[in-house]
Amino acid sequence: MCVRSPQVRKVESIVGRELEVMSGLDRDARLPAFIDAPDDAGSKFRALKIGVFCTGSVGMHLAFHTARLAPHTMVIVDRAKLKPTSVLTHPIFPRDLGRSKASVAGELAKAVSPSTQVLVLEQDLAALPTSVLAGLDYIFLASDNVSAEVSLSERALRLGIPVIQAAVYGRTLSAVVRAVDGGDDGSGPGLCCGLLAEEWDALDRGEVFSCAADDRAAGNGALPTTVPTASVSHLCSLAADLAFNELLRRVAGLASQQLVEREICSQRTEMRDTRGRDRCGQRTVACSAIIRC
Repeated sequence: MCVRSPQVRKVESIVGRELEVMSGLDRDARLPAFIDAPDDAGSKFRALKIGVFCTGSVGMHLAFHTARLAPHTMVIVDRAKLKPTSVLTHPIFPRDLGRSKASVAGELAKAVSPSTQVLVLEQDLAALPTSVLAGLDYIFLASDNVSAEVSLSERALRLGIPVIQAAVYGRTLSAVVRAVDGGDDGSGPGLCCGLLAEEWDALDRGEVFSCAADDRAAGNGALPTTVPTASVSHLCSLAADLAFNELLRRVAGLASQQLVEREICSQRTEMRDTRGRDRCGQRTVACSAIIRC
């Protein structure tokens, strides 16, 4: 029996007064004049094609931030649906419950930025075709599946696509953002270079920290933990804010200001866990992944 794969769906604008207002909006009206940055930062952003992979409590915020600066294209991927408890951490309304997370995020993104081509795909990261990644300029990763994130980031880096990952650890009120670009030839650091010991333990056990305890990861045999992901809404939005700030710094040409921080993080990252060295090989030695806590 042949099973059809999920299809990429293009989100259309809804005709009305809101469309007229949003279409005529000056997207640079509140954009700061970044210090030591070119004047065309806004236009650079509007030329980008950005992937937002997983629109949970962190990724939904990332989708909203991205849409407000009106990039050329957004590709939004998430297979999950919104549940009643999603209201506690996701920026949604109760009327959205039961709907696809990717669809809700995509429709809002299109409403905020009618000029953006918004594509949504209800697909698990582990089964995401490489063709969906091709052509993207940046990828935001905000899932609960460490294994899928590491695998997807490695595919993205081979294509020369920088990856910005955002995550939270609710028990310590910690937000973590990792940014990796793979270097000029794609052989540079991947997400595995900076994984914490707890994350490697989860990866080795094949765990998926899912908001639904009976929600199995498709295609990779991973099992969810028995305890659902626990966090608070402000921490999720903080992780998204930090991740988006990292993207803005790169687009505006401010990344060079982080050379000292990159060097510090290189040393810290190399000591994270020997499993990172084993997985990444020589890449760990030159690891320049940015880690913000």
